[in-house]
Amino acid sequence: MPLGKQFLIQSALNYGKDNGGYWDIPGKPEHIVNTANIQVWALDAGMDRKYALAKSPEEGYFEIVVGNSADSRIEIDGGKPTKGSNINVWGKNGSEDQRFGFEHLGNGRFKIYTKKRHVICLDDATSKNGPKVQIAQNGEGASREWYLVDITSKKSIYSGSKTSGKSL
Repeated sequence: MPLGKQFLIQSALNYGKDNGGYWDIPGKPEHIVNTANIQVWALDAGMDRKYALAKSPEEGYFEIVVGNSADSRIEIDGGKPTKGSNINVWGKNGSEDQRFGFEHLGNGRFKIYTKKRHVICLDDATSKNGPKVQIAQNGEGASREWYLVDITSKKSIYSGSKTSGKSL
């Protein structure tokens, strides 16, 4: 997995088809704000669409860095990894709520897991502008799958072989 390199995160519902379904912080913020919920939206050039991976204190997990802020991380809202919990932005704190595993499903497509093996998914399984990104029980379907996309080429940044259930 590419540590420190910025990328976009796009829903498997949209990858290779259109420019929708990208992780986004609402409102095109100039500065990343704690507690902002992650949603999906059509691509624009905002810094709130860019993410990077950082090492986590625990092997096999990563922290997802937001925008150009070294101190902002993606986390589970309120530390409650239950069905429907939002994914939002918070300051780096080293908690388990900011650790995520990545399972490569092949062809650059991933499931992103919480520490308790819940999966990050789209609310109502739709990638139209506005649905929140949230926690769900593991299951099948493109609404639970993501591509890590190169900012310039708009192609998947990972094309390695399938990892069959392991965090990368």
